[in-house]
Amino acid sequence: MLLISAIISWMSDLEKRTVLLNALFNFGYSLATSFVNVYLYVYADSLITMSIYTMIRIGLFPFFFILGNHITMKHSFVITYTIGIILITCSLVYALMGKALFEINGNYILIAAVITGIGEGFYWYSANASNQIISTVETRAKFLSYNGIFNNVSALLAPVIAGIIIGHAPDDMTGYRHILMLIIAVYSLVILIALSIHKRRENSSKSVLNALSLKNRQWRDHQVAIFFYGMKNSLSLTLNGILVFNAAGSGGLYSRFQILCAIIPIAAFRLLTRFLDK
Repeated sequence: MLLISAIISWMSDLEKRTVLLNALFNFGYSLATSFVNVYLYVYADSLITMSIYTMIRIGLFPFFFILGNHITMKHSFVITYTIGIILITCSLVYALMGKALFEINGNYILIAAVITGIGEGFYWYSANASNQIISTVETRAKFLSYNGIFNNVSALLAPVIAGIIIGHAPDDMTGYRHILMLIIAVYSLVILIALSIHKRRENSSKSVLNALSLKNRQWRDHQVAIFFYGMKNSLSLTLNGILVFNAAGSGGLYSRFQILCAIIPIAAFRLLTRFLDK
């Protein structure tokens, strides 16, 4: 803890709270995007249903990004942060309690997609916007780099803890339910931290359509890159985890694979901070 305090000593209190909030959320999110998808897939038993689940979930993002933008013009980010995390938590509770429904018809998991999509739309808008607004021009690049490091450290811890939980459970499905309970507990803590993010965005005359303009070359190149990155994420977000899980045949082996995947971004963010310091 002393080492972490020394590393982030240059941050303001609000920046520290934001880093903690993002890291805890990312810990729960890393568990949820992997093991919740596998948990739901067991009931859906269909890659097509899981693909529709992902399409609904991600398809709702832009609508609630826009709504989140309108809310934070009049209120602080605490509103959108809290609504988003509460809805995501509700979707996990639904997944945990909806076992009987899923056994009757696997398509009931699509209700979870709607709740999750709305919640994540609010959350990711809040996280992306507040990370820019909370930091200053002087600290922004360094803040975002260290934020990325802590996020990926939490993503590294997630499969380690998941592997321990599954390893001590009588079967994989019981382990997944225990992981769901852990995620709900973590998100409850995130909600408490989010209640302290009293920051509002400044009013701007620019609309969403203005932001989509491709006149500026740098902004156009950035948007094209983000488009293809988003397409890659959309294609792989759910299916990759399920296909790897099917190949591994075990939740424990799948956890070890995720650990390897989490180590690479940590090294990349650390390398980035070295360049930024120079």
